[in-house]
Amino acid sequence: MGNLQLSINFQFLKNALRRPTPANNAWLREVDGLRLVALLPVVLQHLMERFAQHTTLNLPKPLTDDPFAFFISRGTVGVFLFFAISGFVLALPFARCHLEGTRQPSLRTYAWRRVTRLEPPYLIWMGVFAAVLLVKGTCSLAALWPHFLASLTYTHGLFFGAYSPINPVAWSLEVEIQFYLLAPFITALFFRIPHASARRVALVGALLGWTLMQHQLGWLELPYKLTLLGQLPHFLVGLLALDYFLAARSVPVRQHIAWDVAAPLAYVALCYTWTTEFWKNCAFAAALWVLFTAAFRGVYFRKILQNEWVAIAGGMCYTIYLTHLPLLEAITSFSGRLRFTDHLFVNFWAQAALALPLVWGLGAVFFYAIEKPFMRRSPSIPTSVWPKFKVRPLWCCLPILAMPLSTAAQTSNDTLRLRPLTELTESAMRHAPELKANTTDVAKQRLVAEVQAKSWTDIFTLNGTAYYGNGIVNEVRSTDGIDYDYATGRLGTGINLSVGVRLSGADLTTRKQKTKIQILQLERLEHEREMLAHQIRDEVANQYFILENLLQTLHLAAENLEAFRLAKSVAEKYFKEGNLQISEYTTLVAQESKAHGELLKIQSEAKQRARLLEHRVQMGVFLVQGE
Repeated sequence: MGNLQLSINFQFLKNALRRPTPANNAWLREVDGLRLVALLPVVLQHLMERFAQHTTLNLPKPLTDDPFAFFISRGTVGVFLFFAISGFVLALPFARCHLEGTRQPSLRTYAWRRVTRLEPPYLIWMGVFAAVLLVKGTCSLAALWPHFLASLTYTHGLFFGAYSPINPVAWSLEVEIQFYLLAPFITALFFRIPHASARRVALVGALLGWTLMQHQLGWLELPYKLTLLGQLPHFLVGLLALDYFLAARSVPVRQHIAWDVAAPLAYVALCYTWTTEFWKNCAFAAALWVLFTAAFRGVYFRKILQNEWVAIAGGMCYTIYLTHLPLLEAITSFSGRLRFTDHLFVNFWAQAALALPLVWGLGAVFFYAIEKPFMRRSPSIPTSVWPKFKVRPLWCCLPILAMPLSTAAQTSNDTLRLRPLTELTESAMRHAPELKANTTDVAKQRLVAEVQAKSWTDIFTLNGTAYYGNGIVNEVRSTDGIDYDYATGRLGTGINLSVGVRLSGADLTTRKQKTKIQILQLERLEHEREMLAHQIRDEVANQYFILENLLQTLHLAAENLEAFRLAKSVAEKYFKEGNLQISEYTTLVAQESKAHGELLKIQSEAKQRARLLEHRVQMGVFLVQGE
């Protein structure tokens, strides 16, 4: 009876947490399992960042110098896997229509499902987090309001060129919305090509061509990387995976254990090819496709993703993705002070053991209470909201494409926003001329060392000769007194081969020393490179923290000015009514004027520092000490 009760409870829990799907669509458990694979590294990356802020451990500076911390810091690749999943899922009904002749999906239903399914939880959580910032006093209402409006309309990256202070992870949802609007048209563009090979060549060509444009036009940098311009190749990988998936429905493909081996290797490749180099971007797209395809073609990897609990956990990813960052901030503010030995690896996984169950447990509660009620199978679509949907989606897409290319993506002259320190450091390392020259010298010296290591082959010599010839010999023989002439032909061939060894005293006594000298020179250059890199990192960090302190001072000065303005407005009312002496009123006016002057002075200095830092990062000029 107890086992039956436990089974019933588990079944109730499964039904409560399972994401409902439309009746005419089969539940692709592999896709929901992939969502969990995408979400987990994102959560771990943010856990590492919050843990580093609150821990008392002596961590390496920068943290990514530690191999384990560096691997965890690559968790953003999970966001790109989310993009590929969105490309697959959103294009699926439209691709089936073109390839299998199924019914044309209704664009009105497609758009209205977004409004009824995903908008309410998003609006609720962004409102909650904005309220938390106001209650904590992190931001004033006047400062937060523009960010809140831009976040609600999915345009924060377009207008501010930075992550939303309300919930930084919302940048990826803005990119998702942009693709959501274009998905039917992009799918029609490729899947109307009837021949599979031509269609796949077109998809791969579009992927490589767009990646090349990203490098040529700077779309991998802020603010463009916060838009579809910087992320479209990941969605195209999802479309390419969808093409092979639909092909396997008509001609079944046998699962193979090789895909199980390829899946973890592909994830590792994603972590180490996530850069701004063109060939690595191409390798990243290939690895992303391998990981996605392994979900359907692997044996054990597919079984893991198809596990009902794994698929259910992945199906709640939208709520967990929206809420995990503030939850981790709250959890690590208490748990971060705990220490388990002095090793980062042990402490991090101890933090994960504490934080992950809370994140997923609370995420499940939030999913059931807030997100799932809006997952209606067949949402009604009032025609008064969107009576003529046939042409309007295209008009809606045009501003999304045009805004990143216009001044809307430019930042305000009155607002300073710091780019992440890691991004500035990487940029400075790429542009430093001394580091580039040292890299060339290291490569050259490594080749010289390899040549010296192979110099032992000089003591051997190999000689060979070959000959070939023919001739006629006349012989005279006498038989019974009669002379006869015989002409005899002869053919001669031959090969002579000799191997020699040449040894000299210099070879025996100096060869080892020469090789050691080359190796020492290589080590010296590599040590110089390491010193240059550390010097650049330290200088960037020093300038960064100076500017960060200036911005904090600027924020305080702005609040101080706002307080004086408020006091002046109140005093002005009493002064006009004759209830305040003129000396007190003029004192407040003078204080407001002084606060305004201090604000302008700090703002000017901060802008100067920001321009200096940006110039040095772009030019790589960091070997000259700052002021």
